[in-house]
Amino acid sequence: MRLSYTAEALLEMSEAASYYRSCRKELARAFKQRIEVAEEEVMLHPNAWRSLGASYRRKLLKQFPYGLVYHQP
Repeated sequence: MRLSYTAEALLEMSEAASYYRSCRKELARAFKQRIEVAEEEVMLHPNAWRSLGASYRRKLLKQFPYGLVYHQP
């Protein structure tokens, strides 16, 4: 499995990180770390999270109101 992001997803992550940075720099670092952990978990266990139908799944981030939506061919 290979991870890639749409332009919209990259923009949303960047905006969220900027928002958290404006609140507290530690929050921005924690947000980025949670994304990295979620990416690793998805790579290791791609079938472990909720199916959204049509071969899409979503892994929610811990501590933040975001999730990784990914496609499994």
